Amino acid sequence: MTQTYPAPDFFTALTQKPSRALWWAIALYVLVYRIITPPVNAMVMDTGAALIFTRGISNALYQLTLFFPILFMRRVGIFHPLAFPALYDAAFSVVFDPGHIFLPLLAANRQFLATSTSYSVFLWGMGGAQYANLNIKLDIICSVFLAFSYLGFMALKSKGPVRINYRRQIDRYIPAASACYLIAAILIGFVFIMARGGLEQQILSFYKGRHETLSGYGAIFAWVKTSVVALMLWVAAAPGRRLPWQFALLALCLMPIYWLVDGSRSSLVILLLSIIVIYSLKTRAIPKKALVIAGMFAFVIFGMLGLLRRDYHATQVNFSVFSGAGLLEAVQASQSETNKRGAEEGDIAVIKAMDHMGELAGRSYLSVLALPIPRAFWPDKPKNIFIYVNWVAFLGKPIDTFAPDTWGIPIKPATEAYWNFGFLGLIFVGALVGLGQRLIFNALRNNPASVPLVVIYVESLLYLNGGSRWAFYFMQNCATLLLILILAEILRRHARQRVAPLLPLRA
Repeated sequence: MTQTYPAPDFFTALTQKPSRALWWAIALYVLVYRIITPPVNAMVMDTGAALIFTRGISNALYQLTLFFPILFMRRVGIFHPLAFPALYDAAFSVVFDPGHIFLPLLAANRQFLATSTSYSVFLWGMGGAQYANLNIKLDIICSVFLAFSYLGFMALKSKGPVRINYRRQIDRYIPAASACYLIAAILIGFVFIMARGGLEQQILSFYKGRHETLSGYGAIFAWVKTSVVALMLWVAAAPGRRLPWQFALLALCLMPIYWLVDGSRSSLVILLLSIIVIYSLKTRAIPKKALVIAGMFAFVIFGMLGLLRRDYHATQVNFSVFSGAGLLEAVQASQSETNKRGAEEGDIAVIKAMDHMGELAGRSYLSVLALPIPRAFWPDKPKNIFIYVNWVAFLGKPIDTFAPDTWGIPIKPATEAYWNFGFLGLIFVGALVGLGQRLIFNALRNNPASVPLVVIYVESLLYLNGGSRWAFYFMQNCATLLLILILAEILRRHARQRVAPLLPLRA
């Protein structure tokens, strides 16, 4: 006899307030590590009490705005769209720089009044006072963007006629369809790596710069990178709390290929986070052991994979980082890389570059629509926002000039909105983000058992943040979800046709 399971409820966890202990832990973290420690560290390391005070106020404003929903709003759980961005930000800070938790003053790397060491032509050698004023402006920009995203979210009613006619009969075929997609992604990624000369040659290609050696393979990257959607669908659709061994096997086979196809470590971390969030919404409980293990794995692997690809123009790969002696070096490399990433100052460079180069006037958002069009048909089509940051804000090139193959530097969605349309961009894009999140939130509220909707919801938590590049990832993953559902429906109809001739005999 086939075992049946009750319909899942993916929505309840979104409105469950965190436990009292977790609430206090978050509150103390924000107060001590986000608000008090930075200015105290600045007073020890720098001079200029008045500017430190102003910078501390602006930083406190941003941190309180970021964490306000989860600390002070009712019926807001940790996976609520208003609360998740704050915990996402905090999680990355802790995972990639755990030292500041134990030694907040000694390990703090955000000096309020430091001389800029960025290679940006607009920031090189900038004094501490100017740099602090730009950070104050960035805090205000981010706070305004968040405030209008909250207003956009609350502008719509919590209950609306957003109901989808979803048939749960397809759920039992989603794992099989997801497995097919995963197997195809693994095989495509494996063949791609072998065709480029194997494991070592693929890693060596990263030393020359990924933008130079990996261009032209977008379709392969898209198939492999969107396979995370198959994992999420499988977790959501699997009956019960336990996942089958086939899921674990395919996930383990996918992870090395997931990194090897393009060398992106952050995407591997987001893959793990996606699975944990989906599982937590399904079970209405955070898998604490899995979260700790995933955090430790992410921190160490971030350093190890960074060591594998950091020696530019090397002729062989240093696989010794996977030895016992290389573990400590990997941990140190992870923290060093995190500090370096925090010092890239992309957002600050953009704010300063606007005074000299002007606004993007929507170019980075238009690049999302232009992305599928080959550059051969549109040679001067808009570049993605990350390329604009490096080409304009760091190298000092005019916005309208052609950028050759060059790497990109990420910035916050709020900074992108500001660079495109100034403060009006913060209002419009911020409110639009809140409205989009509310629509998906309402849809899941009215369809709490929908497997596809919960996956779309988690994708919106990760990618629907106002950034144009993230919006492209969101649309790409939603298209993949639709493809897997079509495959599941084909499997369902095929199975029904095979069983149908037997039904009269059963009667």
